[in-house]
Amino acid sequence: MIHGKLLGSFKSAPVMGPTHTASDATSTFPIFQAPFDCTIVAVRAIYQTLVTGADTNTHHINIDTRTSAGATAVEIASRDHVNGEDAAANEVHTFTNTGTAAQLNLDEDAFVFVEYEEIGNGGAVVFTNTWFTVEYRAR
Repeated sequence: MIHGKLLGSFKSAPVMGPTHTASDATSTFPIFQAPFDCTIVAVRAIYQTLVTGADTNTHHINIDTRTSAGATAVEIASRDHVNGEDAAANEVHTFTNTGTAAQLNLDEDAFVFVEYEEIGNGGAVVFTNTWFTVEYRAR
């Protein structure tokens, strides 16, 4: 243990996201603030409703990092709900990592944000009471 951090152990930080309906434009919200220098291990979500993918009118969910000053750094994970990319309700869904190993390293007080990206008119996709979990470890 160094400065109160358990090295090598994984920690998780769950948070419930706001409701996002098909008529909502692209929006972002924070889901995690690094308590110390750490590495993101995984980002997961549990949707409370079925998400049915579509190619033209849907939503993609992007996971972005931001510095403590709020500047967007990089997209580190995503889940694109295209045709055939459905998500069952009340099951754990792991986001596809799109960041490099270095990009998954966060400095203390940096943020992780979720972006609901509207594609076309958003279709019938509704995200209600979605739980997001960020898994991380000290570095």
